[in-house]
Amino acid sequence: MYILITPAKNEEKYLLNVAESVISQTLRPALWVIVDDGSTDNSPDIIKNLKKHHDWIQSVRLPEHPRDITFHYSYVCRNGFTDAIEYCSKNGIDYDFIGLLDADTCLTEPYFEHLVSAFEKNPRLGIASGGIYYDRNGKLPCMRIMEKYPAGTGRLRNR
Repeated sequence: MYILITPAKNEEKYLLNVAESVISQTLRPALWVIVDDGSTDNSPDIIKNLKKHHDWIQSVRLPEHPRDITFHYSYVCRNGFTDAIEYCSKNGIDYDFIGLLDADTCLTEPYFEHLVSAFEKNPRLGIASGGIYYDRNGKLPCMRIMEKYPAGTGRLRNR
């Protein structure tokens, strides 16, 4: 089992598609915490509706803050991890892995199942991710990745 954290700021354009891809996973997370970083668009309503329909989805709302993808992003992720771990502890939710997924990243249905399988095949593995594909005029070319280095979003790490 794994828990998943998603930082989100003004992601109403992508959030429903990302949620659909997480909800459709063949191996769903035990808990998904969406960290709303003070969104000023419709993201909070989307998150509220997701929580209403899925009891394994929780959220944290942070105050509005200027966008900063370096230090503040780390702060947002840390809040999500801390909240998720505390929630699991209070509610008796067991997990083996912690994942991070950006709010603009859609996944294939067996994505996390494949990552968990990689850990099962290699007990020394510490972190895993998949390939990164970008929409280029309706085509999805895979960015070159180095097999031994996780890249992008959609990562899992050992607890």
